[in-house]
Amino acid sequence: KQQRQELRNRLGVLLGHLLKWRYQPEGRSRSWTGTIREQRRRIKEHLADNPSLNSYLSEAIRRGYQDGLDLMEKETPLNPKYLPQSCPFSEVEIFDEPVEMEE
Repeated sequence: KQQRQELRNRLGVLLGHLLKWRYQPEGRSRSWTGTIREQRRRIKEHLADNPSLNSYLSEAIRRGYQDGLDLMEKETPLNPKYLPQSCPFSEVEIFDEPVEMEE
């Protein structure tokens, strides 16, 4: 249960930052890219260390997305009711899509 909670918490942080990245591009920062990369790495390590969690991943993404919406509401002026109410990101977008700062 603790492993599931950690996965969900990390996904919430990651998905919240991916939402900010997509819907508030003017606010993009190196801090955001660092958080996205760190959470991706730690989630992948956590899944590798706990392979049984792979069967829980889609539910964790669904639940973590709601946490990500909450994070978005706290940290940005965007109203979450105008954001997708279910996760708009594929697993590839969540874990592998590049996030680069434009120079």
